Amino acid sequence: MQEITNNDVSRTGFMMSATTGWWLGQNDGRMLSPGVSTLEWHQLLLECGFSGIDTATPEIDVFPSTLTVWVTQAVDDRVSLLREPLSSFSTYKSVGEEEWDLVIIGGQTLGTSQLISQIVRLIQPFGVKHAVYRTLGDMTGSAKTTPNSAILCLAELDEPIFRSLSEQTLKGIQRLFETQGTVLWVTQGCRSDEPYMNMSIGLIRTVLLEIPDLVAQVLDLESGTKPDPRQLLETLIRLRYGTTWEKNGSIDKMLWTQEHELALENGQFMVRASITKPLSTTGTTHPSEPYTMPSTRRPRRSISRSILPSRLWFIIVLSRPGCPCRIGRLLLKRLRMW
Repeated sequence: MQEITNNDVSRTGFMMSATTGWWLGQNDGRMLSPGVSTLEWHQLLLECGFSGIDTATPEIDVFPSTLTVWVTQAVDDRVSLLREPLSSFSTYKSVGEEEWDLVIIGGQTLGTSQLISQIVRLIQPFGVKHAVYRTLGDMTGSAKTTPNSAILCLAELDEPIFRSLSEQTLKGIQRLFETQGTVLWVTQGCRSDEPYMNMSIGLIRTVLLEIPDLVAQVLDLESGTKPDPRQLLETLIRLRYGTTWEKNGSIDKMLWTQEHELALENGQFMVRASITKPLSTTGTTHPSEPYTMPSTRRPRRSISRSILPSRLWFIIVLSRPGCPCRIGRLLLKRLRMW
């Protein structure tokens, strides 16, 4: 929305004062303008079933512009659960939804083991059953997972899987994807320090094409940062409920999209993207020219961001069924993906 939020600038009132609507607020204290502050808008939106002002343009100098642009979202129990899963989990009333259990994979290093303990403490008050397996290879034994399982794979935080892939680990990966549960696969530094982790991402992309019913999402953390247990658990809960509602069609009525790949940068979630360019008209393809890769994703909204050499991972991609998604080979080489 875009509204006047400052009544101290007289030029706006001078232009609009001849209209009767400009004086609608004179009986409740708005003598010179119908506009209200962003704080008042925030409170009004909360009272009317919205999320309040989630973000707004800075109000540093109001004289060049008296207008403020902000973003808000209509909320109900489901939207609140997607926005703040742990804060809304205890109050959410599921109707006709099956119970789910939590499966965590990882814990061979001290840091990952402590992270898992923190995640378990966060989920215990809600009565969700949980199980912990230290390695992917343990999934081949007596591990019990079902299509209702929400699986958090932290094995890559111990060591990149494909750096020393064993037959037992490979069988565990196969068993993991055969369950057709909800899988959140966590990596750290695959865009910079750990190119081996990109092999896992490539594998998951392929498996998603071969097993359409599988729900999997990759979350890449920044190198050198400490994983936040609350953030990881909320991402998994958000994925689990979002995909459940997507399957029964109820999410189509909400402003929400499910992404297969996310990355955390400076505390913000970023979506996977790439460059689109026209194909060569000469019939030959130069190494710096793109090649075509078909897309099965439904149309997404475009999001733009400034392009810097060290941030090519976030250049935007949009594709729709029947339209090619073209990715430059030099970009892929830089990302160490192929």
